[in-house]
Amino acid sequence: MRNDHVNWNKPFETVNDFASDQKVVGIRMSSPEANDMSNIYENLEKIENREDIVRFISSLVDDLKNNSEDWANISLEDYLNGMASWIEDMDGLYPESEREQLERLNWKLVAMILFTGSRYE
Repeated sequence: MRNDHVNWNKPFETVNDFASDQKVVGIRMSSPEANDMSNIYENLEKIENREDIVRFISSLVDDLKNNSEDWANISLEDYLNGMASWIEDMDGLYPESEREQLERLNWKLVAMILFTGSRYE
């Protein structure tokens, strides 16, 4: 899914909550210009298939290694809690017209990927 309402070209600490026209606090991202890892943003925008998501995950690993100061959730526990919190709040982060797509995600597959990643070598 493409996230057109996020401007990857500038750093931000908050994003618009389209449901209430307010800012949502707590999202911390650096801009591509802030480091040499701009491919992470490019990879995020290009995800359409299995190879793309693998490339994006590799970009996340590299970004954590090279730019951990930009991450709000460095430990695995904090990262997983951040994911859970974002999923709980995601309705407010997307325009209403995109929310139906979110509900059609294969949540069981997402859970399986998360689980097997904890045991697969």
